[in-house]
Amino acid sequence: MIKTRNIDQETLLESLGTWLVYDLTAGVANAFALAAQNPYSHDVFIDRVIVRTTTAGGTGSSVGDMDVVDTATATGDDIFDGIDLNATALYDSLNTTDNGTNGEGRSQLWHGKDTNGDYLTLKILVATAASLAGKVYVHVVGTGVGASSSSSSSSSSSSSSTS
Repeated sequence: MIKTRNIDQETLLESLGTWLVYDLTAGVANAFALAAQNPYSHDVFIDRVIVRTTTAGGTGSSVGDMDVVDTATATGDDIFDGIDLNATALYDSLNTTDNGTNGEGRSQLWHGKDTNGDYLTLKILVATAASLAGKVYVHVVGTGVGASSSSSSSSSSSSSSTS
């Protein structure tokens, strides 16, 4: 017998993960090219981040740092430290040469929306990146904690009959 069931979005997130895509925003030094709040009400793991700059920022010394932080105006460098924002490039958090000095190349816990640690930011540092354009691709996987569980078993209440 083949059984079918509806698989909700939370179940897919827990098992396969999903990609979130954000636009980079041009700006002056100390502005944010990205300030994204976790769209989920529960914690997720960020297991990979790819930054693709399609248009260079325009200033030779413009760099960026990325991290999971508490607010849209906070910064850190645990994911990327000093990526070149004045280059058309592809930066991958799984590539240790892309991470920079302090970038860790490991999964990060991104806390649920409206809690501490619920922002992912990319801060423009040193010089303006007025022409910057591109995308940030963030792969997230559920932690199994805090997400609603809709896959409860109901086999004990079902019965079968034979003729």
